Amino acid sequence: MKRHMRACIVEEDLNRQDEMRNEEHRKPEDYCPWEDTSTIGLWKGFKSTVKSVLLSTEDFFSQMPRSAGYKNPTLFFLITTLAALLAQQLWTMSHPFCMRSTWSP
Repeated sequence: MKRHMRACIVEEDLNRQDEMRNEEHRKPEDYCPWEDTSTIGLWKGFKSTVKSVLLSTEDFFSQMPRSAGYKNPTLFFLITTLAALLAQQLWTMSHPFCMRSTWSP
């Protein structure tokens, strides 16, 4: 009986420690670095948003603001798309052998 009570107390303590640790690292609800570029800067906001989308997708989309409008998300999409197109063009120009067909005579 005493062992069971000790195990329960230890388990409760571990659960409390986990909750405290999670609360320390928790971001405010409805937060997106891209929406906060006026205080953290455009480049840092862009970089932080890309990092969040790629590395912690579920957390990012669960905390994404839903009432901020479409202007900032559309701008983020356009910048990201243009960067991808530019990277693709640079890669294609620097590696022309990738565009050659292996089936040509």
